This record gives sequence, C-alpha cells and structure tokens, in this order.
Amino acid sequence: MAVRWHLRYGLSYRDVEELLAERGIEVDHVTVFRCFGGCSGSLRC
Repeated sequence: MAVRWHLRYGLSYRDVEELLAERGIEVDHVTVFRCFGGCSGSLRC
C-alpha cells in the first residue's frame, strides 16, 4: 500500500510515514526510503 501511495500520488516519504501512522503502523520515513527509495517507479526492485 505504501509503495502505491508513493508512486501513484507522488507523496514524500514523510507523507507515507504519516499515512501509515494513521493506520496504526509505526515506521520511520528513513525506513520507507530504504525499502522503496531504489524502485524509481518500478515495483520490481
């Protein structure tokens, strides 16, 4: 879900962090960056 938000809506990593927190998932924006930062628009990373 976080990948879709980041890629589809151009959200920042901090925005994704806040959206996940609203859903009860505590994650740091750096973790989001490390997990999805290298994808560059592709879900095959």
